[in-house]
Amino acid sequence: MKQDLDIIEQKLKTIVNLLNDLQEENKVLKDKIHNQDETIKSLNLKIYEASQKLENLLGQIPAEELL
Repeated sequence: MKQDLDIIEQKLKTIVNLLNDLQEENKVLKDKIHNQDETIKSLNLKIYEASQKLENLLGQIPAEELL
């Protein structure tokens, strides 16, 4: 009986350790996702700004020169 309890205790400790490891990994991954989201927002803004500049430049070219 004591041996069975010791085995169960050890398995529970292992599970708790794995849970703690997974929680820490989850936190790290959430932080990475947040950082990637910020990078994506920044890049999308740059793409938008570049497309606006390109549209402005194209608008300055006379139509007959585009043909």
